[in-house]
Amino acid sequence: MENKNNIQKLYSKAILEYSLVQFKLANPTNNDATLLLFNTNATTPMPTTPFGEAGEPQFYIADGTTEYNSFVADNAGNPKQLQRIKIIGEEASNLSNSLKLMRKSATGQSCDFVEFPDNKVFVNQFQGQIAQIDLEDYTLDGNAVIQYTVPANTTIKWLLYYKEIVKRSLLPGAKESTFGDLPYIGSPTYTEQRLKDTTVENQWLDFLEVTKQISK
Repeated sequence: MENKNNIQKLYSKAILEYSLVQFKLANPTNNDATLLLFNTNATTPMPTTPFGEAGEPQFYIADGTTEYNSFVADNAGNPKQLQRIKIIGEEASNLSNSLKLMRKSATGQSCDFVEFPDNKVFVNQFQGQIAQIDLEDYTLDGNAVIQYTVPANTTIKWLLYYKEIVKRSLLPGAKESTFGDLPYIGSPTYTEQRLKDTTVENQWLDFLEVTKQISK
């Protein structure tokens, strides 16, 4: 009975908790930088310093809650179900570039879709610099890549809310099962209900309801 209760608690945690990691995408150059983010098949790591070998400025990823290249490499063995991407720009115009979320199916076919951050801006902010993209059924693994362009001379922050999918044995001798109960090391967790309550769609509904009450 005790083992059954432990399994139920473990499963409950797997369903309810999501982790958060953040990165700053910095482009100090005079040209836009088009990137393939979270690519586990990349032959070279993403730069994490502002200057190249010859001292020239280059795009780089900095000030993350964890090292970006380590996070990406970990995705190959421990896929992460991505629930939300929050993008914070220096100004509203930074949100005009789209995200192309690409992945390959089990048959090798490409399944791509595009999200537009400037259509997902928080309604309860005046600056218009924060966009929130809520996702369903998109997993960062060896088959997923996100294409994104960072404007010249701009730094943009990305926050990822995700659930890690790992295999582990729940009982001695039991077959391994896939659960999202182990957050990435050092990541805070957020409940599933919290994520649902703060979706952009719900914010718009709340805003419209308040507006309706005021106009009565």
